[in-house]
Amino acid sequence: MAESTQSIVLADLQAAVARYLGYPTTSATRSTKQNVNVTASVDSGIRQVYFPPATQGVDIRHRWSFLFPTTTLVTVADTATVNLPDDFATPPGQFFWGSDILRPSIPVVSLERIRSLTQYDGDSDVPTMAAIEPIANTGVSGQRWRVRFYPTPDAIYTLTYRYEAYSGVLDSAHPYPLGGAKMSQLYIESCLAAAELGVNGDATGPHRLTYVSMLIAAIERDRGMGASYYGPMGQPPDLSECPPRRTRSGDITFNGDTW
Repeated sequence: MAESTQSIVLADLQAAVARYLGYPTTSATRSTKQNVNVTASVDSGIRQVYFPPATQGVDIRHRWSFLFPTTTLVTVADTATVNLPDDFATPPGQFFWGSDILRPSIPVVSLERIRSLTQYDGDSDVPTMAAIEPIANTGVSGQRWRVRFYPTPDAIYTLTYRYEAYSGVLDSAHPYPLGGAKMSQLYIESCLAAAELGVNGDATGPHRLTYVSMLIAAIERDRGMGASYYGPMGQPPDLSECPPRRTRSGDITFNGDTW
């Protein structure tokens, strides 16, 4: 697949920062300190596009559509938890069954709700809800997460879901920032704004102002990538073949009789 000629790569961002700082545009002719400044500015610029800081006029609740890949998860019979990908950042809204299984999707609820239900009913069955929980970590690696299902899956099931994924720093093997050519100028201004602040100590310079203006516009464009068709709004689908969700209230004993 051919890349757009409007797309930028890591070398373009490094050269733009170097020119702004008055450095040579090639790393081989820059000093060690200059290369450190260029690299730090580019890495910071990329991060503040992926995860924008709180800035007036910017909706920090927005999540870029290109940071949400779709993937699958396979449960293990009689095992409540499944580890999530290493790049997992934000929980999905729900898990979906394959087209051959006619069941409601599995919503993501609080971990407290899952644990509360499990203490009364620990049997295995078809899962009807899920929660995200952190995996214990001592700091020897980055934070990892897993999903806990209720009830505990009684068989192997394949589920589909979307999640916000962390992206690594750019390098020679991964030179393209995410989002495509339409984000190119935003990345340039973000890296220059990072250089304004990190190297020159200017938090309100012209590149910062341009970055914020372009960020607001990019968020509005990205919102246009959302759904414009939400399916039929009339008669709901026939789910009569779906097994009902089970409920357990526990045993009640009174005067020697148990129900």
